[in-house]
Amino acid sequence: MSPATPVPTELLRHPCDPAAIPFETTSEVEGPAEIVGQDRALNAVRFGAEIEREGYNLFALGPHGIGKQTLLRQFLDARAVNEPAPVDWCYVHNFRDPQRPRAVALPAGMAARLARSMERLVAELAASMPATFDSEEYRTRKQQLVKKFNDRVEKAFVEAQQRARQRDVAVVRTDTGILLSPLRDGEALESDRFQELPPEEQDRFQAAMERTGEDLSTLFGEQHDAEREHRQAQIALDREFAALVARRHVDDVRAHYRDSQQVADYLDEVERDVVENADDFLQAEEDGVEAAFRKVLGRRHPNGPSFVRYAVNVLVDNGGTQRPPVIHEDNPSYTNLIGRIDHVAEFGALISSLMLIRPGALHRAAGGYLLLEAAKVLQQPFGWEALKRALRCREIRIESADQMLGVASATSLEPEPIPLTRCKIVLFGPRTLYYLLAAHDPDFLELFKVIVDFEETMNRTTETQALYARVVAALVRKEGLRPFERGAVAGVLDHATRLSGDSQKLSVRMRPVVDVIREADFWAEKAGRTVATDVDVQKALDEQTRRASRLRDQLLEEIQRGTILIDTEGEKVGQLNALSIVRLGEYSFGYPTRITARVRLGTGEVVDIEREVEMGGPLHSKGVLEHGRVV
Repeated sequence: MSPATPVPTELLRHPCDPAAIPFETTSEVEGPAEIVGQDRALNAVRFGAEIEREGYNLFALGPHGIGKQTLLRQFLDARAVNEPAPVDWCYVHNFRDPQRPRAVALPAGMAARLARSMERLVAELAASMPATFDSEEYRTRKQQLVKKFNDRVEKAFVEAQQRARQRDVAVVRTDTGILLSPLRDGEALESDRFQELPPEEQDRFQAAMERTGEDLSTLFGEQHDAEREHRQAQIALDREFAALVARRHVDDVRAHYRDSQQVADYLDEVERDVVENADDFLQAEEDGVEAAFRKVLGRRHPNGPSFVRYAVNVLVDNGGTQRPPVIHEDNPSYTNLIGRIDHVAEFGALISSLMLIRPGALHRAAGGYLLLEAAKVLQQPFGWEALKRALRCREIRIESADQMLGVASATSLEPEPIPLTRCKIVLFGPRTLYYLLAAHDPDFLELFKVIVDFEETMNRTTETQALYARVVAALVRKEGLRPFERGAVAGVLDHATRLSGDSQKLSVRMRPVVDVIREADFWAEKAGRTVATDVDVQKALDEQTRRASRLRDQLLEEIQRGTILIDTEGEKVGQLNALSIVRLGEYSFGYPTRITARVRLGTGEVVDIEREVEMGGPLHSKGVLEHGRVV
């Protein structure tokens, strides 16, 4: 065996020459730095953002701290600047089926305007409607209807009286009703005088009163018809005046939304409902239990309980932006993704209305981009299934988990689903999670077709070192730290090489790099320097090591004390020293380990170590047993 050749230290470490840094301090570098070392990922993001096909959502995979979210957020924010703002979404009352509020799409900023218009409409109707019904014209026409009805009833009654008098029967109207009495010589006969009449005359009067009673019954039927016609005429009059008021005010609102057929249809229904329920605008202030209920239920609308149905619930308002939203949902629970319907407890009952419908992240990101941590979505009950269902159906359906499972025990609203159009979902996660989902979830690859695979290292060349130095300068500027001199930047680059584990590479995991930059600034401040130097960078690295090296120091102490036996001189057969690498969190270290070999006379059987430790497959073990030798 040839002796081992020592590896020269210059081959183990290639320090960055500070002279290769293209600036004296980071304060000289202007403008944002480029995203370095992620050309493959950037091309994938660009492709996924531009393709407008179903299922082309993105999954960004790579280790934590590599800057996946920062890169994607930066790219999507820059791209969204040149794209138009998506539409607003709001819910309005469904007058045909109140349990199913209707979803209405409007140009950006118009939903909030519609909500304000409807509030103003209700306020104007509440003022105009009582004034209209208190006008001289309305009172005159109402009195005409009453007079016409009374004249008709009175005329019919007089005619009935005249017919009865021709039969010698008096029809007398009293407070308790109408009485019939026989007449003789123009005078009504009392009961005792009637009994004194001959039987044949009594029979004649009795027959006359029966015929008069039949006439009165017919009269009452006609009077009932007249009352019904009077009520219908009164209703028609009320509707006529209510329609004039409703049309005038609704037309003022309608004029601003002529381009939206949905709003036009909704306002038509509002106008019809106002006319049919004009009494709601005429109710005076009430007292008692009923009034208390009305006040409590009316808290959700400034104009009272009867007018909640005219309110507009603005679910998504894009009026304050001129670009598609880029949303990051840190807590992607079921309700935070698809929205929810709130309830309020009033007098022991749970009450809901369309104004209590709340949006989810999918609503806010509609027309833009939604960034989610894959592991967090999977950890939330029903969150993953809700996201997949929304992507498969291309719509957002707000319902409780109980409704989704079919075990809802209470009646709730069923809002109309909102289309999920032009919304890109971006998931972040480690590579292991991506491959597990691809292997075990049949829907995954159909819904997330674009893989954004992030590099962990980049080649270390003169050009990339200069580019990386600009990244360091941008990070210093972004964090608001004191400038770093070129020696400090070179120290940061050396640390990035050490993190990559390859002297010819630079790590693009920016989180540990940023940590070193922040801590170097801290130690520079402690030393009273206005510029961070290589000494401060080394101090930051040393302090990081000291904080995490307790276990390493204990192991080395055990070796020095002889508790752990490591021979460093001489030769021994069947024994050698090895180096074990231990990683604890972000800190890793090596310590020597003694490895020994023991040989004994075998039993004449083939010994397959892989099989003995259950690490070999059947084909491997079969080959060893067939072609191995007895030991």
